[in-house]
Amino acid sequence: MLELKHVGVSRRGRTLLADINWLVERGSAWAVLGPNGAGKTTLLEVIGGELHPSSGTVVWEGTPLFRIPLAERRRKIAWVSSALGSRLYPGDSPVEIVAGALFAATTLYGRVPEKAARQAEEALAGVGLASRLHVPYGELSLGEQKKVLLARALVRAPELLVLDEATEGLDFAAREAFLAALRDLRSAHPSLAIVFVTHRLEELGAIFDSVLLLGNGRIRAQGPRGDVLREEVLADLFGAPLELRWWNDRPYAVPRA
Repeated sequence: MLELKHVGVSRRGRTLLADINWLVERGSAWAVLGPNGAGKTTLLEVIGGELHPSSGTVVWEGTPLFRIPLAERRRKIAWVSSALGSRLYPGDSPVEIVAGALFAATTLYGRVPEKAARQAEEALAGVGLASRLHVPYGELSLGEQKKVLLARALVRAPELLVLDEATEGLDFAAREAFLAALRDLRSAHPSLAIVFVTHRLEELGAIFDSVLLLGNGRIRAQGPRGDVLREEVLADLFGAPLELRWWNDRPYAVPRA
């Protein structure tokens, strides 16, 4: 579906990404793991069509991504990031915020058209917020706010969902609830491709069938989750000796003495 071929990004003489080759297929769920400063957000900006690479090509089903009109790219590729959340008005309801995506607006003020309201309500119910449709955004918990952003991304039925550090700032319970919502989402929309960026190894549960490890702007490893998550590779990626362990099909690391 989406393929990067020898993609590189340089800014002011600094290499942010180098020789990235990566294929995201329809229905796949990728986790992109790497330390802070690895180039993860830059990679997302490229696959989201927000940043043109300095070299290489990005192709969507045979068509160069940047030849696809912006409005069509934004329909195909949806984002969840904290940046949007910081721009939302605390007094707006989840329905207004989610319906806004249908009109390429941050939110809708006043009366929401009936069809748009119905679509927004369905998207919110799909992430477990059916009882919070009209609660002011600022009164929701951080975990609920993240789910509003997830519903907003989904309401236009995208083909690729990109999540940039979407669990950042969440406590344990809220993080697990968000990951559970993602798992349910994948079951409900099997053709949807997901790219989930994180620096937290323990978030890479069975929902993700593939993992890409990114360090210093380069791919360190990519492929099936069980093949990629190896102790020596992760220790090199994070620059610290560690012991890789698994519990309930979830990986986690402990420091190695």
